[in-house]
This record gives sequence, structure tokens and C-alpha cells, in this order.
Amino acid sequence: MIAKFAGDFELWDRFFDHATLYSIDLPLGAFRFHGAAQRSIASRAQYNEECDAVLARHGSNRPDMKAFLHRRARMAGLKLPRLEGSYEPIHVVRRRGDTGCFVAQVI
Repeated sequence: MIAKFAGDFELWDRFFDHATLYSIDLPLGAFRFHGAAQRSIASRAQYNEECDAVLARHGSNRPDMKAFLHRRARMAGLKLPRLEGSYEPIHVVRRRGDTGCFVAQVI
């Protein structure tokens, strides 16, 4: 598939096929908003269609929203008892405030 609008989404989906990815709490890029005529805003429906096509290659193995919410909660340091059954290790790289060093951990 050649993605016209969701190329980065497809690339990250392919990365997940080959490696354990780590979350970091630092911005690596920025997005400049240029108004409603901006291609990524004006073509939002096409972007969503391409994302659906990328995810379709996984068949019925669609993302588990419960696991996603649990992951987000754990990364924020929250415990949500209703989501405890969807545990999967999360690999996180964070920058320590006191030393400025980067530390990898599994939460």
C-alpha cells in the first residue's frame, strides 16, 4: 500500500512488526497548524480511510481499546481496577528531572 496521507501511520505500524518500541515523554517533532485548508485537516476522511486500510492487514486482530486505555492509565501512574485484566508490559524511556539522564523501565 502506498499511503498518500497516512504514510507515518503505516511506517509505525510496520515498525511494530519488527521490534519492541519504547514510549518517551519528550517531543521529537512538532506540527504547525495552518488553518482549515491544511491538507492534513482538509483530507481527514481520506487519512482515516488509509489508517483503516493499514489496520485491515491485521485481519480481525483489531486494536484492543480496553488494553489501550489501561496502557495510557499506567503510563500516567493511575490504577484503574476495571482495566487490570488487560496487562501487557510497557517499555518506557523517561528523562530524569534531577540528573537529565534517560532511564528505560518496564511498567
